[in-house]
Amino acid sequence: MKTMSLNSVEFTGKLRPGMTYTEVESVLGKPKSTRIGNDKWIAGWNLQEMCKGYIPYDMVFNSNDQTIISWFENTKAYEAQQEQLKMVGDGCIYLGNYKYAFAGAPE
Repeated sequence: MKTMSLNSVEFTGKLRPGMTYTEVESVLGKPKSTRIGNDKWIAGWNLQEMCKGYIPYDMVFNSNDQTIISWFENTKAYEAQQEQLKMVGDGCIYLGNYKYAFAGAPE
């Protein structure tokens, strides 16, 4: 899968307004999700960015001719992912550099 490769966020540099969905898919691979909103077709990809992790990107397509209008990092979804990861990390007990158990587990 193309979006799983390191620094796949760089693939967005190959995108141009007016590209068809099929052309975008050939650059990024299959999307993680699709939805319709405000008469636009929105496809979502998680793109890897070095030192940041996987970033949700939304690609907005014209729902009539399936050409791309715009694309952007979905910062709201990224922040929600980071908060979930923080909650998981906060629930771990570490002894030295080793993860021992989740909080509340017998020591």
